[in-house]
Amino acid sequence: MLLSCLASAWKWWRTQSPASRSDEPFMDAFGWRTLLYVGGSVIAFVGLISIVSMYGAVAVFLLYYLRFLGRHSWFLTLAISLSLPIGLFFFFEAVMLISMPQGLSFTQPAFDLMYDIIY
Repeated sequence: MLLSCLASAWKWWRTQSPASRSDEPFMDAFGWRTLLYVGGSVIAFVGLISIVSMYGAVAVFLLYYLRFLGRHSWFLTLAISLSLPIGLFFFFEAVMLISMPQGLSFTQPAFDLMYDIIY
């Protein structure tokens, strides 16, 4: 893979490929907008981890991505964005014994409830 990347870079530098000779912009307005929506949501996801916990950030990210970017129904969006973080919690905390960041103290009652189920 590294050799392939280096070969592509070499062809670009020597302007041997059609893409390296093109004057067209790399991305159009739709591409930049999509990059902003997806990249911004990933940055927001990372920022939310310390506030609403890893599982809460996953739920918010899935809600945004499925409903607003994917335009799925509210039923499917809520079903996935609520069940997946709960499933991930039980998988990581109970099965793998790996604790994820729990966020600020207002998230503690939800964790206490789920820990009561595990133990």
